[in-house]
Amino acid sequence: TAATAVPINNELHHFSISYSVPYSYQVISMNESKAKQMCKKRAPDVIAHTETQMIRCYPNARRFDSSNFSPINFWSCGIQLVALNYQTIDSFQILNLAFFEQNANAGYVLKPQVLWNRQHPEYGRFNPYEKKKDGDYLSLTVKVISGQYLTENVSSGNSQMNAPAASSFNIENNGDYNSSFMNSSQSNSYDASAQFNSILHQHRSSGVEMLQSSTTYVELELIGIQCDCMKEKTKAFGKNALNPVWNEEFTFHVTFPELAFLKFTVMDSSNNHVI
Repeated sequence: TAATAVPINNELHHFSISYSVPYSYQVISMNESKAKQMCKKRAPDVIAHTETQMIRCYPNARRFDSSNFSPINFWSCGIQLVALNYQTIDSFQILNLAFFEQNANAGYVLKPQVLWNRQHPEYGRFNPYEKKKDGDYLSLTVKVISGQYLTENVSSGNSQMNAPAASSFNIENNGDYNSSFMNSSQSNSYDASAQFNSILHQHRSSGVEMLQSSTTYVELELIGIQCDCMKEKTKAFGKNALNPVWNEEFTFHVTFPELAFLKFTVMDSSNNHVI
C-alpha cells in the first residue's frame, strides 16, 4: 500500500491509503489563491502529492493589470507548473527567468532534494512556510563597493529628471532634420545647426547636474522561503551619483539556498525611486 493524494473537486481535500498509484496524466489545476491556501495549510501533503503527480498554478482572474505573484511560494512546495503573465516583465517575471537560466534555459530545473530524496535528513518534515528553522544554514557575505554614472530612471515621475531624457528621445527619433530645426520661410535667418548644438549642450549640462545632485543608496533583498527573506541597505551617499563609494558589508543567513535569490536595487534617497 502507499499513501496517495486523492483530488476531489480540483483540490486536495483529504489524503488516504490507496492500493494503486494515481494515473500519471491526472493533473490538478488551480488559481494562485487556492494554491496558496493549500500550501499554507498542508505544505507537507502538497509536497508528498507532487512526488508522483503534477499540479499547475495560474494567476487569479482579478489581476487585470497582468501583474505576477512570487513563484517561490509554490516551487518550494513542489508545484511543477507555475504559470505567469509573460507579457509583464516585473520583478517576479525576472526572478522566474533567472531561475531557469541555471539550466541553460532548457525549461526544466530539478527539484531540491529535500522534496523527493528519501535519504535527505529533512525529507517528510520540510515545511517552507515555517518562519524559523533550526539547524545548518549558509552564510552569505556581500560587500557593496561603489557605483558609476547612476541617474534617475525615466519612469520615476520626476519632471526635472524626465525632461533631458525626453529631449534626447525626440532628437534621436526625428528623421526629418529640416522640418524639425529649419522652417523653409526662415531658412536664411535660422541656424539649425546652432540650435541643435545648444540643445546638446543643455542636455549634457543637465546630465552633469543630475549626477552631482543625486543622493543614492543600494538596497539588497534576499528572496526565498519565509524564514530566509530579509532586506538590508547601504547608507545614502550624498550628492554624487557619478562615482558613489559605499564600502559596506552585509551577511545573510540562508537555510534553503536552492530557492534563494539576491536582488540589488539602486535608489534615489530624495524620492525613493528606483534608478
